[in-house]
Amino acid sequence: MSQILSKTDIQFSEYREVFIYYVADEYLKSCGHHVETKPSGSNSYPKLSDSEIIFIYLMSFSSYGGNYSRAMSSLHNAGYIKKTLSKGQFSTRIYALQGLIFEIFALLGTISKEVNTKYALDTFPLALCHNIRIKRCKIIKGEEHRGYNSSKKEFFWGFKVHLITALDGTVTEFEFSPGGLEDLAGYNLLNFDLPKGSELLMDKAYNFYQREDELSESAQITPKVIRKKNSKKEDNTYVQNLLKQADRKHIETDISLIERLFPRKIHVTNVKGFFFKILGFILVHNINVFFDQSVNMYK
Repeated sequence: MSQILSKTDIQFSEYREVFIYYVADEYLKSCGHHVETKPSGSNSYPKLSDSEIIFIYLMSFSSYGGNYSRAMSSLHNAGYIKKTLSKGQFSTRIYALQGLIFEIFALLGTISKEVNTKYALDTFPLALCHNIRIKRCKIIKGEEHRGYNSSKKEFFWGFKVHLITALDGTVTEFEFSPGGLEDLAGYNLLNFDLPKGSELLMDKAYNFYQREDELSESAQITPKVIRKKNSKKEDNTYVQNLLKQADRKHIETDISLIERLFPRKIHVTNVKGFFFKILGFILVHNINVFFDQSVNMYK
């Protein structure tokens, strides 16, 4: 990934859009993805290539709050794409490519695992609406979706995202749960597909001795959990907890950077579309991490 672009090819600081397109296009080429070049049944060629469709999808989360139409219109006006599609046409095309989008996310995570040995686990809330509008929410039903956001000291209606991020900021794994589930649910939802010998930093909410032992024995991952005051574990000292807190600080920054990409309201009509958009925000965050690394490398 560090060789995606050379310093003589382009000025990194000015062309994030080109970097995003290059990632999408090169991946499709490298995996031998077939691009339709013949006329369809209506004797017309596709207006946009699959690379351009993924490029629009990613750019919508990078600069347009997940609004596909705004992203497509802006990219067309700027000359990045020559044609546009209707909302329905774009939705059909992008959902047909969602498998490849997951593959790009997995690829970036794999690359990150090759150079990182420290990771952190945490959870953040995803509110679909304010409590006052719960009765009008048609996307999800059930009290299990009512959660509590301890940082804002307020209840919310929606989901939680359980995620693992590497020390460099890359999200390597994530999963969703109803907002009412406790953070410990992350132990059962995530695969913990990390390199052997890795360290996994967690906060006080993840004090679960049995699962810690399982990670150590079966996955050969060293869990480092900030202990509660009543914990009888040997690593429950002030200095050790302070060091663990400092080591996991990056995941709080990572979550903050992802949330900065969110608009005031994520417009969706169903749960599947909601999850697909969150994937887009997380994937763009990862691409931004690699972009920034490339910029710093060639400065």
